Amino acid sequence: MLTITGGEPLIRDDLGHIIAYAKEKGLIVTVNSNGKLVPEKIQNLKKVDVLCLSLDGSSEVNDAIRGNGSFANVLNALETCRENNIPTSLGCVLSRHNLDQIDFLLELAQKYGIKVSFQPASEYILGTSEINPTAPKEKEYKLCLLKLIRLKKQGFPIHNSEAGLKHLLNYPDDKRINCSAGSLAFRLLPDSTLTACDRQLEPAPEKRLLKESIKEALLKMTSTGCNQCWCASTVEFNLISPFNLNAIFNLLRTFNSKR
Repeated sequence: MLTITGGEPLIRDDLGHIIAYAKEKGLIVTVNSNGKLVPEKIQNLKKVDVLCLSLDGSSEVNDAIRGNGSFANVLNALETCRENNIPTSLGCVLSRHNLDQIDFLLELAQKYGIKVSFQPASEYILGTSEINPTAPKEKEYKLCLLKLIRLKKQGFPIHNSEAGLKHLLNYPDDKRINCSAGSLAFRLLPDSTLTACDRQLEPAPEKRLLKESIKEALLKMTSTGCNQCWCASTVEFNLISPFNLNAIFNLLRTFNSKR
């Protein structure tokens, strides 16, 4: 699987070529986007398996978090993708500003026949030790996750597996999870740096592809692992690698429904 994220991937003029090449190699390709450029770049997304659009709630709530017009951009992108038969999903970051938006997001997902993935805002601003002021309050967050677990059991369109939600319920307390970073997964940055995971504060500076092949770099890859992981897609992948059946069946159901 190849996940193309950012920043905003659709600002790249060669995105369509990257997706087409990955598909030729037999990869499942997903793209994360804010949706703004989807209508004008729709041809670049024709071969993508899933386009995940960032949305944190209703127009008022989402735009207060992500900027004016961002809600309209996502709705426009959803309509454009539906007209062009491009599978989509929604990605919601749970912060102290939108824990009451679950019902709205799930109703919207049901309208479009898609799913929503949920994950908490980082406790610290990425790459720093500075507290993130938008991180959700622990008590309210846990009540929100318990509700998501209940709704998942009831069949609501939640992309996370039940096992994944139960792991996220531990936030912000340390809860070690099998870490596939550096062995089954890695991240390639725009400057050609190869790292095990972007959550590691000290990516090895020598892991660059300018002087060696991806294969050679991966063989040298090491990962220190960590005591917590709150990125929803990474959590799901980490649960799959030790053969958590709940996470595996959840993933299979997701991609079988796209075909």
